[in-house]
Amino acid sequence: MLAITGAPHLHYVSGFTDMRCGKFTLANIVRYNLNRSPFNGDGFILMSKDRRKMKILVHKVYLVK
Repeated sequence: MLAITGAPHLHYVSGFTDMRCGKFTLANIVRYNLNRSPFNGDGFILMSKDRRKMKILVHKVYLVK
């Protein structure tokens, strides 16, 4: 079981993703493949080709007063 807190919605990115990619490349995959903003606080689940590895991309926004 996997519990993810802090993300209002989780979105699964279909297909497979190269797990050598960094966070900025994963953000571009989300932006152009799903047409969603990766910086709105939602979580995005990306899987490797063999389905053994998973990356979850969540952007936290911190407000400074």
